[in-house]
Amino acid sequence: KEPLLYRYAKDAYNNSETLSPVMLKVLNEASSKWLNGEDFLGYTFKIPDSIIGDFYKKFLTLICESDKNNISENYNTLIDLLELSSKYDFINSSSVKNILSAFSDEEFATELFVMLYKNENLRSLVPEISFAALSAVFNEMNVSLPLKDASQLSFENMTEEDAYNEAVLLSSLSKVIMSIEEKNGSMDIKDMSHDQVKELCNAITAFKDSYFLKTYVTSIIDSILDTLINALSSDKIINMIKDTFSEYITVTK
Repeated sequence: KEPLLYRYAKDAYNNSETLSPVMLKVLNEASSKWLNGEDFLGYTFKIPDSIIGDFYKKFLTLICESDKNNISENYNTLIDLLELSSKYDFINSSSVKNILSAFSDEEFATELFVMLYKNENLRSLVPEISFAALSAVFNEMNVSLPLKDASQLSFENMTEEDAYNEAVLLSSLSKVIMSIEEKNGSMDIKDMSHDQVKELCNAITAFKDSYFLKTYVTSIIDSILDTLINALSSDKIINMIKDTFSEYITVTK
Protein backbone atom coordinates (compact mmCIF):
# COMPACT_ATOMS: atom_id res chain seq x y z
CA LYS A 1 0.00 0.00 0.00
CA GLU A 2 2.85 2.43 0.80
CA PRO A 3 4.23 2.67 -2.78
CA LEU A 4 0.70 3.35 -4.04
CA LEU A 5 0.28 6.09 -1.42
CA TYR A 6 3.54 7.73 -2.52
CA ARG A 7 2.40 7.61 -6.15
CA TYR A 8 -0.92 9.25 -5.27
CA ALA A 9 0.91 11.97 -3.33
CA LYS A 10 3.21 12.68 -6.27
CA ASP A 11 0.39 12.70 -8.82
CA ALA A 12 -1.77 14.98 -6.67
CA TYR A 13 1.06 17.47 -6.34
CA ASN A 14 2.04 17.45 -10.01
CA ASN A 15 -1.58 17.90 -11.13
CA SER A 16 -2.19 20.91 -8.91
CA GLU A 17 -1.09 24.51 -9.39
CA THR A 18 -1.91 25.50 -5.82
CA LEU A 19 -0.06 22.86 -3.81
CA SER A 20 3.48 24.21 -4.31
CA PRO A 21 3.49 26.75 -1.44
CA VAL A 22 1.73 24.26 0.80
CA MET A 23 4.20 21.47 0.04
CA LEU A 24 7.14 23.84 0.52
CA LYS A 25 5.95 24.45 4.08
CA VAL A 26 5.28 20.73 4.57
CA LEU A 27 8.72 19.72 3.30
CA ASN A 28 10.50 22.30 5.42
CA GLU A 29 8.59 21.27 8.54
CA ALA A 30 8.81 17.52 7.90
CA SER A 31 12.55 17.48 7.23
CA SER A 32 13.18 19.76 10.21
CA LYS A 33 11.23 17.46 12.54
CA TRP A 34 12.88 14.33 11.15
CA LEU A 35 16.31 15.89 11.65
CA ASN A 36 15.35 16.41 15.30
CA GLY A 37 14.16 12.83 15.65
CA GLU A 38 10.47 13.76 15.76
CA ASP A 39 7.47 12.27 13.94
CA PHE A 40 5.68 14.18 11.23
CA LEU A 41 2.07 13.28 10.44
CA GLY A 42 2.66 9.85 11.92
CA TYR A 43 5.71 9.09 9.76
CA THR A 44 9.12 8.52 11.33
CA PHE A 45 12.34 8.99 9.43
CA LYS A 46 14.69 7.18 11.80
CA ILE A 47 18.27 8.32 11.49
CA PRO A 48 20.73 5.66 12.66
CA ASP A 49 23.83 6.70 14.58
CA SER A 50 26.17 5.66 11.80
CA ILE A 51 27.81 6.80 8.57
CA ILE A 52 24.57 5.97 6.76
CA GLY A 53 22.84 8.23 9.28
CA ASP A 54 25.19 11.04 8.28
CA PHE A 55 24.01 10.63 4.69
CA TYR A 56 20.37 10.85 5.81
CA LYS A 57 21.12 14.04 7.73
CA LYS A 58 22.72 15.66 4.68
CA PHE A 59 19.79 14.58 2.53
CA LEU A 60 17.20 15.97 4.95
CA THR A 61 19.19 19.19 5.38
CA LEU A 62 19.08 19.76 1.63
CA ILE A 63 15.34 18.99 1.59
CA CYS A 64 14.82 21.37 4.53
CA GLU A 65 16.50 24.12 2.51
CA SER A 66 14.03 23.75 -0.37
CA ASP A 67 12.70 27.01 -1.74
CA LYS A 68 10.16 28.06 -4.37
CA ASN A 69 12.75 27.48 -7.13
CA ASN A 70 13.43 23.82 -6.37
CA ILE A 71 10.41 22.66 -4.34
CA SER A 72 8.88 20.69 -7.22
CA GLU A 73 12.07 18.82 -8.02
CA ASN A 74 12.92 18.13 -4.38
CA TYR A 75 9.39 17.01 -3.49
CA ASN A 76 9.24 14.57 -6.40
CA THR A 77 12.69 13.19 -5.54
CA LEU A 78 11.71 12.71 -1.89
CA ILE A 79 8.54 10.83 -2.85
CA ASP A 80 10.50 8.69 -5.34
CA LEU A 81 13.09 7.92 -2.66
CA LEU A 82 10.45 6.94 -0.11
CA GLU A 83 8.72 4.74 -2.67
CA LEU A 84 11.98 3.08 -3.73
CA SER A 85 13.22 2.60 -0.18
CA SER A 86 9.96 1.08 1.02
CA LYS A 87 10.86 -2.11 -0.85
CA TYR A 88 13.85 -2.66 1.46
CA ASP A 89 13.05 -0.60 4.57
CA PHE A 90 16.26 1.13 3.52
CA ILE A 91 15.52 4.41 5.27
CA ASN A 92 14.53 3.07 8.67
CA SER A 93 17.26 0.45 8.85
CA SER A 94 20.58 0.77 10.63
CA SER A 95 21.58 -2.78 9.72
CA VAL A 96 24.58 -2.99 7.40
CA LYS A 97 23.23 -6.34 6.21
CA ASN A 98 19.95 -4.71 5.16
CA ILE A 99 21.84 -1.94 3.40
CA LEU A 100 24.00 -4.51 1.58
CA SER A 101 20.89 -6.46 0.65
CA ALA A 102 19.40 -3.33 -0.90
CA PHE A 103 22.52 -2.44 -2.86
CA SER A 104 22.93 -6.04 -3.99
CA ASP A 105 19.87 -5.38 -6.13
CA GLU A 106 21.41 -3.61 -9.11
CA GLU A 107 18.05 -2.17 -10.14
CA PHE A 108 17.65 -0.52 -6.72
CA ALA A 109 21.22 0.82 -6.68
CA THR A 110 21.14 2.26 -10.20
CA GLU A 111 17.69 3.77 -9.71
CA LEU A 112 18.81 5.45 -6.47
CA PHE A 113 22.03 6.87 -7.92
CA VAL A 114 20.43 8.11 -11.13
CA MET A 115 17.50 9.58 -9.17
CA LEU A 116 19.88 11.66 -7.05
CA TYR A 117 21.98 12.60 -10.07
CA LYS A 118 18.99 13.92 -12.01
CA ASN A 119 18.12 16.34 -9.22
CA GLU A 120 20.75 19.07 -9.53
CA ASN A 121 20.04 20.23 -5.97
CA LEU A 122 20.79 16.74 -4.61
CA ARG A 123 23.52 15.65 -7.01
CA SER A 124 26.21 16.11 -4.37
CA LEU A 125 24.61 13.19 -2.51
CA VAL A 126 25.77 10.68 -5.14
CA PRO A 127 29.35 10.53 -3.77
CA GLU A 128 27.90 10.81 -0.25
CA ILE A 129 25.81 7.63 -0.57
CA SER A 130 28.66 5.78 -2.29
CA PHE A 131 31.04 6.70 0.53
CA ALA A 132 28.46 5.95 3.24
CA ALA A 133 27.71 2.46 1.90
CA LEU A 134 31.40 1.59 1.48
CA SER A 135 32.31 2.95 4.91
CA ALA A 136 29.55 0.99 6.61
CA VAL A 137 30.71 -2.24 4.95
CA PHE A 138 34.41 -1.66 5.68
CA ASN A 139 33.60 -0.94 9.32
CA GLU A 140 31.90 -4.34 9.51
CA MET A 141 34.97 -5.93 7.92
CA ASN A 142 37.17 -4.21 10.53
CA VAL A 143 39.18 -2.62 7.76
CA SER A 144 40.08 1.07 7.67
CA LEU A 145 38.81 2.80 4.55
CA PRO A 146 41.53 5.23 3.37
CA LEU A 147 39.00 8.04 3.01
CA LYS A 148 37.95 10.32 5.83
CA ASP A 149 34.74 11.57 4.26
CA ALA A 150 32.98 12.08 0.95
CA SER A 151 34.45 15.56 0.54
CA GLN A 152 37.46 13.83 -1.02
CA LEU A 153 35.19 12.59 -3.81
CA SER A 154 34.49 15.24 -6.44
CA PHE A 155 31.28 15.10 -8.45
CA GLU A 156 32.17 17.90 -10.85
CA ASN A 157 31.74 16.90 -14.50
CA MET A 158 30.06 13.65 -13.42
CA THR A 159 27.59 12.36 -16.00
CA GLU A 160 24.47 10.26 -15.56
CA GLU A 161 26.42 7.33 -17.00
CA ASP A 162 29.09 7.81 -14.32
CA ALA A 163 26.43 7.72 -11.60
CA TYR A 164 24.89 4.59 -13.13
CA ASN A 165 28.26 2.81 -13.41
CA GLU A 166 29.10 3.71 -9.81
CA ALA A 167 25.91 2.03 -8.69
CA VAL A 168 26.68 -1.10 -10.73
CA LEU A 169 30.15 -1.38 -9.16
CA LEU A 170 28.78 -0.90 -5.66
CA SER A 171 26.07 -3.48 -6.34
CA SER A 172 28.62 -6.05 -7.55
CA LEU A 173 30.76 -5.51 -4.44
CA SER A 174 27.69 -5.80 -2.21
CA LYS A 175 26.78 -9.14 -3.78
CA VAL A 176 30.27 -10.51 -3.09
CA ILE A 177 30.25 -9.39 0.54
CA MET A 178 26.70 -10.67 1.09
CA SER A 179 27.74 -14.07 -0.26
CA ILE A 180 30.74 -14.14 2.09
CA GLU A 181 28.61 -13.11 5.07
CA GLU A 182 26.05 -15.84 4.33
CA LYS A 183 28.80 -18.48 4.26
CA ASN A 184 30.82 -17.21 7.23
CA GLY A 185 28.13 -15.61 9.38
CA SER A 186 30.44 -12.62 9.53
CA MET A 187 31.88 -9.87 7.33
CA ASP A 188 35.10 -9.70 9.34
CA ILE A 189 38.06 -9.83 6.96
CA LYS A 190 39.95 -12.08 9.39
CA ASP A 191 37.25 -14.77 9.04
CA MET A 192 37.57 -14.91 5.25
CA SER A 193 39.33 -17.68 3.40
CA HIS A 194 42.05 -16.93 0.87
CA ASP A 195 39.59 -17.47 -1.99
CA GLN A 196 37.11 -15.09 -0.37
CA VAL A 197 39.77 -12.42 0.09
CA LYS A 198 40.74 -12.86 -3.55
CA GLU A 199 37.10 -12.53 -4.66
CA LEU A 200 36.71 -9.42 -2.51
CA CYS A 201 39.86 -7.79 -3.88
CA ASN A 202 38.83 -8.60 -7.45
CA ALA A 203 35.51 -6.84 -6.83
CA ILE A 204 37.36 -3.84 -5.44
CA THR A 205 39.84 -3.67 -8.33
CA ALA A 206 36.82 -3.28 -10.63
CA PHE A 207 36.53 0.19 -9.10
CA LYS A 208 39.43 1.23 -11.33
CA ASP A 209 36.56 2.27 -13.63
CA SER A 210 34.84 4.21 -10.83
CA TYR A 211 34.31 7.95 -11.28
CA PHE A 212 34.95 8.54 -7.57
CA LEU A 213 37.21 5.79 -6.31
CA LYS A 214 39.55 4.90 -9.17
CA THR A 215 42.47 6.72 -7.52
CA TYR A 216 41.88 4.88 -4.21
CA VAL A 217 41.79 1.27 -5.42
CA THR A 218 45.41 0.50 -4.56
CA SER A 219 45.23 2.09 -1.12
CA ILE A 220 41.99 0.20 -0.35
CA ILE A 221 43.64 -3.11 -1.28
CA ASP A 222 46.64 -2.11 0.84
CA SER A 223 44.37 -1.47 3.80
CA ILE A 224 42.76 -4.91 3.44
CA LEU A 225 46.10 -6.66 3.25
CA ASP A 226 47.51 -4.56 6.07
CA THR A 227 44.69 -5.80 8.28
CA LEU A 228 45.31 -9.42 7.27
CA ILE A 229 49.06 -9.23 7.68
CA ASN A 230 48.70 -7.76 11.16
CA ALA A 231 46.09 -10.35 12.15
CA LEU A 232 47.50 -13.58 10.69
CA SER A 233 50.50 -15.42 12.06
CA SER A 234 51.20 -17.71 9.14
CA ASP A 235 53.94 -16.35 6.87
CA LYS A 236 52.80 -18.78 4.21
CA ILE A 237 49.32 -17.27 4.12
CA ILE A 238 50.71 -13.75 4.19
CA ASN A 239 53.09 -14.45 1.32
CA MET A 240 50.39 -16.16 -0.68
CA ILE A 241 48.16 -13.13 -0.34
CA LYS A 242 50.98 -10.73 -1.15
CA ASP A 243 51.94 -12.75 -4.21
CA THR A 244 48.37 -12.91 -5.45
CA PHE A 245 47.87 -9.18 -5.17
CA SER A 246 51.44 -7.93 -5.63
CA GLU A 247 50.32 -5.60 -8.41
CA TYR A 248 48.32 -3.60 -5.90
CA ILE A 249 50.58 -3.69 -2.84
CA THR A 250 52.62 -0.64 -1.98
CA VAL A 251 53.05 -1.25 1.75
CA THR A 252 55.87 -3.44 3.04
CA LYS A 253 55.96 -5.57 6.14
